[in-house]
Amino acid sequence: DRNNNRIVRYYTNDTIGTVVAGNSTPGNSPSELNSPKGIAVDQYGAIIVADSSNYRIQRFPLGSKVDTTLAINSTINILGQVRDLHINVNNEIFVTDSEYSHVLKYYPNNGVGVILAGNYGSGSAANQLSSPYGNFVDGNETLYVADTGNSRVQMYLSGATSGTTVAGITSSSGSSLMQFNSPIAVIVDNNG
Repeated sequence: DRNNNRIVRYYTNDTIGTVVAGNSTPGNSPSELNSPKGIAVDQYGAIIVADSSNYRIQRFPLGSKVDTTLAINSTINILGQVRDLHINVNNEIFVTDSEYSHVLKYYPNNGVGVILAGNYGSGSAANQLSSPYGNFVDGNETLYVADTGNSRVQMYLSGATSGTTVAGITSSSGSSLMQFNSPIAVIVDNNG
């Protein structure tokens, strides 16, 4: 619930939700969020939140409304407008940062991200991204990125520094079935 600065949980058939993180007031205290834009749940039931306007990633343990900061923008950890995040089975967090046009990987208990994609500034080359929004990582650690500003989906094999366009036409937005117009999410099934 981005504009209400909170995460709300609904069980099947619920008509009224329960606030599990944040409140209606934007803020940066351990119990507040400011424009959350991505969430995931780790294997322990903790809620991981992309707290976008606070330039940080927060972890709310199961049953707690008080969080722990996993990562925050600093001189050793460049983190801007976090748009989306994905957690794999090892609790590694893959974060899409549209402000700095890159995707980072955070290891458990380490607040410094490793850049996986987009380490060469904003642009349309194979090793660049432009305002990416969503990401997905499959079981082989292949990274897929909704490269919003370039109207494409990029695929990065594990360890690759350049991506391959697997959907859309780079920097050519439109409505044909070969084009996208600012894609914001990507998900891949078991067949790729």
